[in-house]
Amino acid sequence: MKPLRYLSVLLLAIGMTFTSARASNNVTMQVTNNTPYTMTEFYASGSDVSSWSTTNLIAGQSLAPGQSMTINVGSADNCTFDVMAVLYGASQYAYQYSVNPCQGQGWTITQGQ
Repeated sequence: MKPLRYLSVLLLAIGMTFTSARASNNVTMQVTNNTPYTMTEFYASGSDVSSWSTTNLIAGQSLAPGQSMTINVGSADNCTFDVMAVLYGASQYAYQYSVNPCQGQGWTITQGQ
């Protein structure tokens, strides 16, 4: 039975390696709300895609004026994103194109953007 015991330990180690590798492919970016309005929605799409994602990446959360948050924007397969924020109270959207969080770029939302 020794070979089976070692096999299960080996399979467990391999599974943990693949799980951590998948988790490390996620790309996050720091978003700072420098407007007088609360950000209620946030979207990110690869810059090479012609339409916006329909997934609100902060569903159930918001970002108050003057606050920052780290948001998971996608996978490392694509490191250039177009990002959009919906600002409550202003009934407006803010956009930024070609943000590269893989190089440490974040986004500070300012009024009039």
